[in-house]
Amino acid sequence: MSAYGDLTPPLQRLLAGGREGAESLIVDLQKAVRELSALSLSYSGHSIRAGMRNEALAAIDAELGEAAAALARILFDLQQRLRLDVLMLSGLERIERVVDLEDERPLPERLLGSLDAYVAALGPRLDGMRATVADLAVRLAVLANNTEIAASRPAGPPERGGGGPARAGAGSGAAVELFMLVTARMRALARRLRAIAEAMAVFEGTQEGYVEAVRAALRQGAGVAAPVAPTGPAGPDARPDRRRGTEEAA
Repeated sequence: MSAYGDLTPPLQRLLAGGREGAESLIVDLQKAVRELSALSLSYSGHSIRAGMRNEALAAIDAELGEAAAALARILFDLQQRLRLDVLMLSGLERIERVVDLEDERPLPERLLGSLDAYVAALGPRLDGMRATVADLAVRLAVLANNTEIAASRPAGPPERGGGGPARAGAGSGAAVELFMLVTARMRALARRLRAIAEAMAVFEGTQEGYVEAVRAALRQGAGVAAPVAPTGPAGPDARPDRRRGTEEAA
């Protein structure tokens, strides 16, 4: 065990990064879920109070509700996945500190299997969630534009039958101004979701860096030279940018 005396610090950084990063992402996403749910409710209530029965506004109202439900599902999945990951990382510390009489494999072999499983699961899980959050950011920005157009649309012609009242669209005045405030909230939330998607990419890359530091400590303790990274098309420059989807969403 003494050969791996430098292993504890990188393991601790990996575990601390998992805990702090998970907590930060969950808190940020919780705030976004509450804001989007409140936005959906206030949008519906304002449409009713303003007496606007514009079909476009009704469709946007429905889309806001769907977006709020989708973001809530992402929050639930993120909470479950990241907290399970933290438990897994805590198990890595126990592998280093506790002798397992039922597992005679050397320490590097026991740790590397768990590290590989962690990295293999982390990427696909976070990438899928991050793409959904980034897509919702784009969707909110589009809904904000559509709301401005629909709220500014003049009232439609009288309903069929001749005697019915004019179908309420938007017009001018306080009702339209309040809708403009709603669109400002939509755009602010879209920016927040883009930032959360970016934070997911940063978290993933940071954790992968911590894992590589643990692997390096294991190689050093075993007296194994670190592999040389290729410089051709398969080298570091060919690694896809995890922030690409987020940047496109912006």
